Amino acid sequence: MGYQRANVAGGTCFFTVNLIKRRSDILVRYIDDLRAAIKR
Repeated sequence: MGYQRANVAGGTCFFTVNLIKRRSDILVRYIDDLRAAIKR
């Protein structure tokens, strides 16, 4: 899969995360870990 993005200094990006088990709360339970990983 290829991703297209504009290469703009200071630009904002976002992504969407979907789980196989849609009713799982793992992303909510570990949101602080996810945020820390993204910052790194």
